[in-house]
Amino acid sequence: KTLTWASSGLMKEFEYDKSDIGIMSTMLSLSYGVSKFLGGTITDYVSPALVLFVGLICSGLCCIIFSMNSSFYTLCFIWTINGFFQGGGWPPIARLLTVRFPPSTRGFYWSVISCAGNLAFGLAPVVLGFLFSQHQWRAGFVANGLFPVLSAILIPFTFPIFALKAVEKASTNTSPSSSSSSSSSTSAAAEKKKGTNVPLPPISMSTLRSEVLRSDSVWLLSIASVFLFFPRAAVQEWGALFLSEGRGISDVEAASVIGTFELVGLLGTLAIGPISDRWGGRRMLVNFLFAIITVVASLVVWWGWDSTNSLVFHIAFGLFGFASSGPKTLISVAIAEFVHPNITGFAFGIYELIAQIGTALAGYPLGLLMEYMGWNGILLSLVTSPVILCLLFAPLVNRKPYLAMDVKQD
Repeated sequence: KTLTWASSGLMKEFEYDKSDIGIMSTMLSLSYGVSKFLGGTITDYVSPALVLFVGLICSGLCCIIFSMNSSFYTLCFIWTINGFFQGGGWPPIARLLTVRFPPSTRGFYWSVISCAGNLAFGLAPVVLGFLFSQHQWRAGFVANGLFPVLSAILIPFTFPIFALKAVEKASTNTSPSSSSSSSSSTSAAAEKKKGTNVPLPPISMSTLRSEVLRSDSVWLLSIASVFLFFPRAAVQEWGALFLSEGRGISDVEAASVIGTFELVGLLGTLAIGPISDRWGGRRMLVNFLFAIITVVASLVVWWGWDSTNSLVFHIAFGLFGFASSGPKTLISVAIAEFVHPNITGFAFGIYELIAQIGTALAGYPLGLLMEYMGWNGILLSLVTSPVILCLLFAPLVNRKPYLAMDVKQD
């Protein structure tokens, strides 16, 4: 989101308009979605840690190279490539979380890891806002490029990059017939009910891919994510500009409002996973309840839309951030549990590819809408999207996860 905070500087230096910034944002979103699909599929076959390592290094270098250029078409190209490499970030992490933690505690650990994203989004407006106010916009891109490169250096010391996939296969793709226990199928069913990791019979990857493509759960959640990502991206992409230009709030204060959106969202992210664990893994029930809260939050935003008091927007955007950040985390957990453990990467790829349509819509298309509707274009996305989200979540509230259905078949 560095581009979001640099948009004001880019528009002043190069005389770009909102649609120009929207084009760059949309190009990144589209390449990011395609990359997440490819990255998710690749992590079913190669080491997730290796995919993460390469993605971080290359994304960081793209940010640094971006800061050294001035041509609009060159900036668009570099930002598109950056989105492609950024897509190698979350799918490997999601794969590792699915493999390493059982369903009974998976929501908690997923929330903890997801908090890192909220924390980064919350600190970015403050750190980058300071850099942009004290230096040129280029300084922010250099700083943002150095962080992932330095982080990538730590990965080989944390995970065995090339050996990790073998460990995963040994833990997730072993046939129960290899167990020394003569009652392996009975004990496996019992352990599945407890929510622990157990060996599963080997199934061909082509069969598993067909199962994912026929899964209405995966498609419903993927489509629902469009109406979750769209309003969130609208706030992230245009919120600061709306507050500074549309309501006359200072750039620093506008950045702090968006920081509140992300930091309060951190609480929603941290809360939703443990709540779903405590409720017996009812991920979609908790998702549905948070979606209802998101509807309420959107009405609060609507109520305070014409205010020029930054405190009103701190409260309104903070509540919306809390309510919408939770499902953003728990949809991923639900996707992981609606499919076979060995094909989670492919399922995540489909979900992330479709979800990025929502993010892309918040770029150039929303920029065009605002050319005709003004800033009310953002308001429209914030009010209508949560209602559609609730309608798409509703059919899945009582849907059982993959392993639970497998136990029933046994």
